[in-house]
Parts: sequence; C-alpha cells; structure tokens
Amino acid sequence: MNHDHVFPAACMKTMTQHSSLRTKQIIILFLISCGVLLGGYSSAAAEKMLESIKIGSFKEKSRVVLQLSSAGFYEIDNQADQAVLQVRLFDFKLGSVPPRQLVKERLLKEIQVHQEEQFLLVRLSLVTSHYHYRAHLFKSPPMLVIDFTGCPPPVSKGTAEPGRSEEPEPSAADLKLKPQSPEMAGEKSPPVVEAEPEPAVAKAASEKKRHVDVAPLPETSAPNAEKPALPVESSSSPRPGSMVEDTLPDKRESTSQESTSQESGSPEKPLAASGEAGENTASENDLYEQGLSYYLAGELEKAMESFTRLVTLFPHSALVPKALFRYNDALAQQAAGDDKQNLHHLIDNYLKVVRTYPQDSDAPWALLQVGGAYERMGFHYEAEGVYQALAHQYPRSRFAAAAWYEIARINYALKRYRKALHAYRQLTEKYSRRGFSAEAAFYQAHCLYHLGDFAAAMPQYQAALKKFPEYLHTDPQSIYLLGSCYLSLKKYQQARDYLLMMRNLFPDNKFTNLALAKVGDSLLAQGKLVEGIAFLATVVKEYPESDGEILARLAMARLGKENPRLHRRPELKAYVEYLDPQHAYRFIVDNYAKNPLSDVARLRLGRLLYQQHDYAGARHFFDQLLPARVHHEIRSVAFNEMRQVIFDELKADYQQKKYAAMVALQERYGNTFLPRPTGMYPFLWLAEAMRHQGLYAGALKLYASLQGFNPSKEEFLTITWGMASCHLALGEVKDADGLLNPLSMHDLENSWWIKMMLLKADIMIRTGKNREAVKLLGDVGRRLPVGSIPERISLLTMLAEASSNGGKLEAAVTHYREAITLANDHPQLVDMVQRVALVSAMARILFVKGDYQAALAAFRQAALLVEHHDSLAELLYWQSLCYSRLGQKKELDDVIKLLRSRYRNSDWTSLAISNLKDYQWKTGSPNLQ
Repeated sequence: MNHDHVFPAACMKTMTQHSSLRTKQIIILFLISCGVLLGGYSSAAAEKMLESIKIGSFKEKSRVVLQLSSAGFYEIDNQADQAVLQVRLFDFKLGSVPPRQLVKERLLKEIQVHQEEQFLLVRLSLVTSHYHYRAHLFKSPPMLVIDFTGCPPPVSKGTAEPGRSEEPEPSAADLKLKPQSPEMAGEKSPPVVEAEPEPAVAKAASEKKRHVDVAPLPETSAPNAEKPALPVESSSSPRPGSMVEDTLPDKRESTSQESTSQESGSPEKPLAASGEAGENTASENDLYEQGLSYYLAGELEKAMESFTRLVTLFPHSALVPKALFRYNDALAQQAAGDDKQNLHHLIDNYLKVVRTYPQDSDAPWALLQVGGAYERMGFHYEAEGVYQALAHQYPRSRFAAAAWYEIARINYALKRYRKALHAYRQLTEKYSRRGFSAEAAFYQAHCLYHLGDFAAAMPQYQAALKKFPEYLHTDPQSIYLLGSCYLSLKKYQQARDYLLMMRNLFPDNKFTNLALAKVGDSLLAQGKLVEGIAFLATVVKEYPESDGEILARLAMARLGKENPRLHRRPELKAYVEYLDPQHAYRFIVDNYAKNPLSDVARLRLGRLLYQQHDYAGARHFFDQLLPARVHHEIRSVAFNEMRQVIFDELKADYQQKKYAAMVALQERYGNTFLPRPTGMYPFLWLAEAMRHQGLYAGALKLYASLQGFNPSKEEFLTITWGMASCHLALGEVKDADGLLNPLSMHDLENSWWIKMMLLKADIMIRTGKNREAVKLLGDVGRRLPVGSIPERISLLTMLAEASSNGGKLEAAVTHYREAITLANDHPQLVDMVQRVALVSAMARILFVKGDYQAALAAFRQAALLVEHHDSLAELLYWQSLCYSRLGQKKELDDVIKLLRSRYRNSDWTSLAISNLKDYQWKTGSPNLQ
C-alpha cells in the first residue's frame, strides 16, 4: 500500500530570506506528526527552535528542516549526478500537518513523501546535482536538519577530486541520541548527531547514513520497542532444519483451515491453491510477503502467524532467519512499556535466533534490540555487556558504531567517565565518518572535565569548537561545562563569557541557573566580593528552589566562614543571612533535604560544628552522609571526617574520664569505624574505658590486640597493668600474677611501682597471704604521695579485705569508713560505681558483725547512689535480710513487694522471697499453719 504526497514549494508560507552570489538559502520546515513518543509541537514552538539553531552566517548554504514526531533513526541516500536526495525515516508515519514554505526563493523543485513498507520516504528534488550536504539530528523538538552547499561541476567526466574515492562507501552505523545523565532525563537537548558525506558528484554509488535513537536512561525507557524491522536482505548463513523449531517463538500449528477468506482492505495476499484435497498452500515467498504486509499494517498477530507458518512449513528455507527476526520485531512492538515479563520473553527469543544464525545480517540488529530491552528493564550493566558483544563480534556491522555509542552513552550516564571516554575515542578513531564526530568530540572533553583533568579537557574543547562551532551554540550542557572548565583553570573572563551566554540562549534550561551561580562564584574568586555577593543574591531570588539557588547560598556561606567579620560591612548589610554559614547551611538542609546538593551543606555544617568541638552535632550530620544513596566522593570524605571526630571525642572523653560515653561510642560506631585496632590510639583509651565500666573481657581482648603495635614503655606498663586488673576482676589470679612476675619492679618509677605493688597485694589477698599483703601495703603507704587519692582508696580497701579475712572485723570497718570518706571528699576522682562498692562492702561487714541497724543504714545509703537495676535489686535483698534479723515484718513485706513489682525476673527477688518464707517459718506465722 503506497501513498504519494507531492508538496510544491509554491504553496508554502514566507518567513525569512537570505541570499548570496552562488546559491540562495532556503529553510523548509516539514512537519511529520504521529505521536509515538512525544506530542506534536506547535508552529510557534517549532519556529522558536528554528531561531535557536539560526546562529552564524548561512552564506552559500541551504537548509532543510524535517520536524519529526519522535527522534527515531533515518537513512540518507543521494545518487551521483542526480539532483535528488532521499531520506528514509524509520519509525514514522505520514502525519496530517502539511509542510510550510519559509522563504520565497526556490532551491527545491518539490518535496515528495511516500509510505513504503518499512519506512517513510522523503524525496527532495534540487535544482542542481552538484552539492555537499551535512545532516544534524535534534532531540527536542525532534528534527532532522540538512544543510546543502553548492559546489562546481567536475572538469571532465570520470575525473574525481583529489583524495576522493569513487568506490561506494560502506553504510553508516545507526547513530543514537546524545547521552544524558539520569538527572538530565526529560530536558531539551541540542543537535546530537551529524553526517558529513562527500560531494554527490564524487560518488559512483549511493551513500547511506543511518541514525538510531534511544531514550536517555534511567528515568525513560531504552530504545523504543516499536522499531520496525530493517529492510529484508538475503543471507547466506546456514539454516539447519533441526534448529528451526527451537528458535521459533510461540510455535503454532499450520492447518488447512488457517487460510480462509480475507477481510476487505486487508493486506493479506490470496494463497495459491494446490490440487491435494482442496488444501490451500502458499509459497515461502508468499507467506513472508503476507507476514510483512500484516506487519506494516500493524496487524501484528496475523503477521506473527504468517511468519510462524513459514518456519513450520518450510524449515529449510532461506527466509527462515528473516521470518524469525521479523517475528521478534513484531513481538517487540507488542511488549507493553517496561513490563519485565514481556521484555524477558522478548530477550530470550531474540537471543535464541542470534545463537542459531550468528552470521545472519540481522544478528547485530537483534543484539541492539536486546540491549535496548535490558535498558528498559533498568539493567544497564547487562545492556552494556550486550553492546560490547555486538561491537567486538561484529566490528564491520553497520550497527557496530551504534553499539560503541550506546556503550559511551550508558557509561556517561552512570558517571563511569573513563569507560565513556574510551568508547567516544573508539567512535572518533574507527568511525569518524559515521556521523558521531561532533558529539564524540565534545563528550570526550566532558569526560575529561568530570575526571578533573581540566588541562587536558580544554584543548579537546578548543579542537571541537574549531571543527563544530554550531554544535556548541545549540547545546546548553556543552556551554555550561566549557565555562566551568575555564573557571576551574582560573580563566575567569572566558568562563564568564560562556556562562553568561546561557542566560541569552537558554533562559529556561536547567543548566542556566547553575551557570549564573558559577558566574557569581567566579567574581568572589577574583576578589570582587560586593559584586559577587549581589550577583549570587540575584540568582537566589530569580531562580528559587533550583540547584543554582543552593550553589549560590553555598558560595556565600563559604565566603562568610572564611571572612567572619564580612557581614559588618555597611554595603553588605542586606546579605547578612546569606553570610552566616551555620544559618545558611541549616537552611539548605532543612528546606532541600532531598536535593543531592544539600549533602554538601551537611558536610560543611558537620565540619563547622567539629571546629566548635560540638562532636555530637558533627556526628549527627556526618551520619546522614554515610548511606549508599550519597555520592561516593562525599560519602568517602564524610567517612574520614567521622573517623577524626570520633577520635577527638574519645580523647576528650578520656581526659574528662567520661568512660560511659566512650563505651557508648564504641557500641554505636565500633563495627564501622573501630572494627579492629589499626594503631595504639584511640583503642588504648577504649580499653581503659571498658575496664572502668566493668567490661573486663572486652577490655582484656582489646589490651591484648595492642601488644603488636610496638608500644612505648609507658604504653606497655599501661597495657600490662590493665590486663592484670582485668584478669583479677575475672578471678584469673594466676594469669594476673604471670603478667607481673617478669617485670623488674626496682627499675620502675614510683608511680608505676605503687600501682604494680597494689596489684601484687591484691593477688596475695586472693591467694590467702593476708599477712604478707598487709606488710606490702604498709611499704606502699609509706611511699604513697598525699595527692594520690585513687591509689590511697585502693590501699585502704585492700587493708579492709585483709583485716576481714583475718577476722579483724572492727579494723575492716574502720578502713572502709576511711576509704568512703576519702571517696566522698573527691567525687571527681572516684566514680559512682566505686563509691557504691565501698559502701556495700562495709555494710556486709557490719551485717556479719551483727550490727544489723548500721548495716541497714549503709545498704540504704548505697541504694540511693546506685544506677543499675541489678545492683539495686541486690541491695534490696540485703535490706530484706536486715529487716528479717531486726524482726521488722512490715518493712520486710514492703521490700518484697517492691522486688516483685520492679524486679520480678531477678535472682535477687527469688532469694528475698525464700528469705521471707524462712522468716515466716521461724516466727510461726499463721499463714504457713
């Protein structure tokens, strides 16, 4: 079914005019609207886009603009010595909007549009057969722009220009749209591909340029599943019949009833009748043509049925691979959106056929569709792998360049700039004449910029600008990154020129507010503080809730931090709120919490609080930068900053003896920041804190791990003393004694000799050597300085224990009372846990003496100081014993009730209840009777 529409140039509307001596400039806007991906653009929008691409002089140039319904792919064919250029548009159908003449002069004779089987053919008839042409593909609004330049005819027939080959050039690879990062999806973009053919007079055969579009990742889908098949070509690949059934998706049986009367207007061809039982049969060519007609008409189910019959009836036919590939193309059009189940089915079908017929000319095309399907499912790494396979297994395929382009696009979007740079270089080195030249040139510079190699990026930008000046003026991202590159090289005037260009050319583009924020930042870098602050404040007001606003606030906050007195200047009075760094950073964090740029504010705010020694506040904001969603560079910096904060916080807590806070930090951040010792500090501090908090096993393990870090003499004595103390606390007396025996006590300084001798005395007491311990403690007491309060308390405690063990209870109580008094007089040196332990020990001695009233008073005093529930339950148990001995039944019942209500599951509660029953038995309570 063929539709011809001829639009003479005389019927079109005038818009503008340019003239020259050699040729006339003509701009023809041809609108094709089918709404596959994007809605049709209005005439005003199209004219606005045209104005945006009319930059520079068009002398001796003619321009034809084909505005499309979506950026699909196309093929250009110009015949030598003919004033005709043909454009084949794949993925498009003829729309209802007629062409419009924009100038009076006629360089074109006419425009003809034909609907062919697999593409829309646009035929441009020119007034001359001697011309150059250059093609550009725009994305939004989608349009194909072709520039013509006249050239003189050859001197004589058969004589080619120097350096021109008369051999037919190989067909171009599919050229795809400009890569975009995920956050750029949906933005309008500039021309993205171009073809640069030789003059038509120098060619002996047709030249073809094919362009394939894929939507950016990851927000939008990958290459459209509704791409029609490529033109059918013959294939010489082997087609073993044993493999046909395995490669046929959704095989259907073919019966004589399947060929029935055809519907009116259907593209189906009548089948030839055979003489066997009236059964309708058709040749393989008929079945293929029938399926292809159905496919073009959009009757996909019937098309798939015809292809299935062909494969079933003629398994050894040369058309089997084409039928299978076309079957999958129809299946691709049926795949709804991003339905993963359908896409999985489609991928499996394509790969089965590719594995069976790897040498078929459609195999690379199928791999391109597989990669697109993976992208639509969000599997970008798998898609890249398929494109890599295509590029390496079929390097001479017309789709190899498209595969390299996809590799570059995906890696650029995923911010893997080194891989993207390699792929773009492959395009320029191996496929320089395939239409990727402009984009690949600029995006190599973009990759170098993102990698931080500004010195290498600038020459690349300059070379690209020299060769493709029109590309820059239609690409906002390239202008922005070029200006940013100049700014990074501290070439402020050039940076300002390019960045300000954004406001004139692309006032509504997402990069414009960022560019203007960088202009203000460049003014600050040049020392123009007042001008720069005013410019940045203007950006904040003109572009609210934009990335540019956040960058402007960050720049002014940084300036305020670097110059704390700047806000006092009268001319800057109106900008005080912007120059207060803490206020500015908190404003960004509170109002733009989900914006990635707010992470920069969190990082700077954390640093600011750290410098103010607000460690908890700094940790709060660094904590928010540790999840995987945060950019890896910011996360890495925050991780290192957090390490430093924790180190300094542990050091400060150790100096202030906040051991509980240190242990809490270890419990919260130990697995992430302190998984195992990597040095002496802060782990030695942590071991000391854990010992003070009674976590002896953990402290002992941490002490032991520090012995391999070549500790100094002071650190070695600290570790040895700490380990011996932990062993004693755990009842491991022999281990503690084994640590102290090798030490040469006479060589120690007095302070360390006292500490080690106290440990020796403790070991003696625990092994029953009380007299030796008392004698040793007497020697220690004579060498003990008056100001050594903790050591004197330890000495008195050991004397009390030794006296108690020797039956001298009164002396033991005296030593405990002296130790308690000393501890209460110096609470900053003796923590609450140790004071409670001293009072409890004295109370137990009093209980053993039989002074129950004094013991009860001591236990109640200790209960007022205790913080842990288990310790309080123990003290309540001892109180119950005192009450039972004193015969105070009411008070005893009250204590039992308290234990049952608060500490029901405690062992001390069970013991107290047993004590109550024992008391009731002894007193002959009627309850038991």
